[in-house]
Amino acid sequence: MPERLTGFLEQRYGLRISESEAVLGQGDEASVWRVLGSGRRLIVRASPPERDLAKLAESYALAAVLAGAVPEVTAPIGALDGSVTTRWAGRPISVWPYIEGDFLDRSDHDQLRAAAELLARLHRAGVDWLSARGEKPERPGIGLVHGDFYSRNLLVRDGRIAGLIDWDDARLERLDAELAWATWELGKTPTGDALLLDHAARFLETYRHADGPGQPGADFIRLIRARLIGELGGDDPDYDASLRTALRNVVDDDRHRDLIRSGAG
Repeated sequence: MPERLTGFLEQRYGLRISESEAVLGQGDEASVWRVLGSGRRLIVRASPPERDLAKLAESYALAAVLAGAVPEVTAPIGALDGSVTTRWAGRPISVWPYIEGDFLDRSDHDQLRAAAELLARLHRAGVDWLSARGEKPERPGIGLVHGDFYSRNLLVRDGRIAGLIDWDDARLERLDAELAWATWELGKTPTGDALLLDHAARFLETYRHADGPGQPGADFIRLIRARLIGELGGDDPDYDASLRTALRNVVDDDRHRDLIRSGAG
């Protein structure tokens, strides 16, 4: 960790950093460090510079809300002035409790089942929170979403999901859109160019049996395709190539419509 950032954390958070280590793989765009700060194991996250502080603060506030209802969610640690993110060297900085664990294994059926159950609980908690506040979304099916529910944001320890990390994209959104993308991310082939329909069907069925409020509709496959298109144009040519192949494979045909029906019950 840069020495200047260490000093910044002491000044803004009151943390004395005695150890730090870069964490690889957590956050495709962010820089992440595991630190020992004032005797506590913590995560320091530097989000991309183009991220808006006010929007990040709103996302982190939603994480704090869900942390009160879903044990796998942690709330951000506030700075001395109460803020949950602040800018250093042009990048938004946030501090989080450290969660020990490995990335979720998409080939492990038990872990996939646990992920579907977690997503259902997460969505239900958001719906319950909005209802308790007397807030009615402008459109049906809107709720609190994580925004990037995939294997590297799900940490597993001793066979159980220990934490859901990276809350930069939490927001109010269509629950079925998050369900569609999570189904793709956790049900795709190892090469990321097609959907394993049996894996995807089990994920959707588990979500439904766990009383997940998101409902796969007629545009479920189109939602996946729209997100695939949105992912194009990044810095990784191999990822881009897999996305283009996926767009040829994931189409609105009878096989994929059967998948939707299995998820709708």
